[in-house]
Parts: sequence; structure tokens; C-alpha cells
Amino acid sequence: MGTVAEYLIEREKVTK
Repeated sequence: MGTVAEYLIEREKVTK
């Protein structure tokens, strides 16, 4: 990947 999706996945990990 390497798009906004990847960014959202990383954010999801941090916010939980």
C-alpha cells in the first residue's frame, strides 16, 4: 500500500 488507508491503519492502532 502506501496511501491514506495505511495511515488510517496506523492511527487505528494508536487510538486503541
